[in-house]
Amino acid sequence: MRVGVIDLGTNSIRFDIHEIQGAGEIKCLQRYKEMVRLGDEVFRTSRLQEPTIQRSIDALQKFTRLMKKEGVDEIVAAATSAVREAKNAKDFLRRVKRDVGIEIQIISGREEARLIMKGIRAFDTRAKSSFAFVDIGGGSTEIGVFHDNQVLFSESFSLGAARLRQMMKFYPPTTADVDNVRATIRQSFGAVRGFKDWPKIDLVLGASGTVKAIAKLTKTLGHGDNIQKKDLNDLVKNMIPLCQEELLHIPGMEEKRVDIILSGAILLEEIMDFFGSRSIARTKFALREGLLQQKIDEIETTQKGRWGLPLIL
Repeated sequence: MRVGVIDLGTNSIRFDIHEIQGAGEIKCLQRYKEMVRLGDEVFRTSRLQEPTIQRSIDALQKFTRLMKKEGVDEIVAAATSAVREAKNAKDFLRRVKRDVGIEIQIISGREEARLIMKGIRAFDTRAKSSFAFVDIGGGSTEIGVFHDNQVLFSESFSLGAARLRQMMKFYPPTTADVDNVRATIRQSFGAVRGFKDWPKIDLVLGASGTVKAIAKLTKTLGHGDNIQKKDLNDLVKNMIPLCQEELLHIPGMEEKRVDIILSGAILLEEIMDFFGSRSIARTKFALREGLLQQKIDEIETTQKGRWGLPLIL
């Protein structure tokens, strides 16, 4: 059986095609990403913009052609922060259904966090009895804590690299803008109850594009693949006074993320303070793997255990 997985995010649309085999094996056949920036202006205007809508439809049409070529049997598609907050979301999804022929489900932030944890637990071999994760998206950030085979915390925050960037009136940002972004982040985390009673979590995993881009920048400092807190502090301090053209001269900088990298790095800096973490390790697994694992669970239930696939509840 072949399953297509679509994650329609604020910055990017991610596409996977997996083959689920009877022996319990899962093989990734195709993996693509289109950075369509669907969330541009959404957090200011509460509306998806026509250019980004068209870019998204074009990308989805390209992917559906590939799925037909690969003989995909089922499609699992989810939309996250930008779509769930847009007033014209229903019109957009109707256009996708009409022009592309697929249905996309809008998932809540809490469901997104649950699925990300599900995907990490299912596919990241490091995520055993105790770990935390952070997934910084364009419009929202999901955080979860798993300890002693129990979910201690799993939540979504209305914080993201694109959303926070839209709070900055100028680039380089003013000191007041940076302070406002930090205050917004801290206020959101301040509403979390009981986090000081969480056990010490040594393994903190960072998922998705913003963390990957930051890890690429800090790696140039020669301190390994993990994001070290001191390196991140230095990176943020160095980026704040730079315009976008100057940011492009930083080794490892991705041109497509140059406008949102500072806000994402500030957010990650505050998250590491929140966790009291000195280091964050990257994980390749996130929402797409959670959607895939959920489909596998459905198949396993239907097949009554015939495939012997892992159940991650």
